Amino acid sequence: MKNHPFTSVSFRRFLLRIFGFGLFCPLFVAGVSMGIDPYNVFHAASIRDNGVEAPKNYVKMKYILSHPDKFDSYVFGSSRVGAIFTKNMKGLHCYNMTYSMGLPTDHYRNLQTMIEHGIRPKKVFIGVDSLTYTMDPAIHKDYLYQYSYEMSKDDPLEFWKPYFDASMAFDSLSTTLAYKPKENYVSDFYQYGCFAFNYKRPKNLKYLKEGAFVGNADFRADVLLDIEKIGRLCEDNQIELVFFTNPMHHLTFEASIDQHWYDFVRELARRTDFVNFAGLNDVTEDDYNYNDTSHYVAQVGDLMIGRLLEGRDTQSEFGESFGFAVNKENVEELINVWEEERAK
Repeated sequence: MKNHPFTSVSFRRFLLRIFGFGLFCPLFVAGVSMGIDPYNVFHAASIRDNGVEAPKNYVKMKYILSHPDKFDSYVFGSSRVGAIFTKNMKGLHCYNMTYSMGLPTDHYRNLQTMIEHGIRPKKVFIGVDSLTYTMDPAIHKDYLYQYSYEMSKDDPLEFWKPYFDASMAFDSLSTTLAYKPKENYVSDFYQYGCFAFNYKRPKNLKYLKEGAFVGNADFRADVLLDIEKIGRLCEDNQIELVFFTNPMHHLTFEASIDQHWYDFVRELARRTDFVNFAGLNDVTEDDYNYNDTSHYVAQVGDLMIGRLLEGRDTQSEFGESFGFAVNKENVEELINVWEEERAK
């Protein structure tokens, strides 16, 4: 009796080939995505400076958790604190956790994760400004370079799926192949979390045409709650906590006043002492201290380090608001100083 065509040896071989091809294709696509890996998520332990911004929160947390004894202190904040070059924080082995749009809810969860893994910092510095409460934390899910370590744990499918997109990986090649790596990028990333090239001042002031960058939402209630949670977490774990306000560019400072900046500062002072660097002073009014209206240069970061760690009298050097120690008793004094500076 003749074999049925669907049960023949040749047909079974055909099915095996189809199955093998179907298995090979996704594995091949995944291999390509992992190999090109423009965002460095598959190379967290050995990133490449390729011109594509990595999701720094994810990569840095992976690195810290695998090196739990390397650092004893951390700086948290958005990309704006990236100009605080922790190499110059003498007496501390400090790492800068800066990443794009870093917000207090992110800092709180990162600290929680560190503590859960047995990492209890000696000191934690947290920089805030008007972006802290005018940006929606949900924005992180809109940009691959803002995906966080906690997102990889909370929703691994949503986290990993776009990074396995081969078309995205191939599209990145036009950027990576034309990019010239920066000197010491990788070593600075792992040693300090920030970069020496942040000392570069602008050659021109074209950026001023872009105006100030301030969000237009109001998440003060949520942010202040996160700040309280950070305070309790640090107190419970004997971590010295230092808040400071970033020295916002003068255009950004003025725009922030219309976005409830004074009210935010009042509420912040009710919850924690902090060191203020915001205002209109010799630092913030010098346009060459900024690469744009969001990011100050590392020379400014060094001045902040001098005040935060060494108690340097920056107020007498650069203006009364720069280095002002704020608490709930004197916060109105600071606001009066700001108004006096604006009236000049």
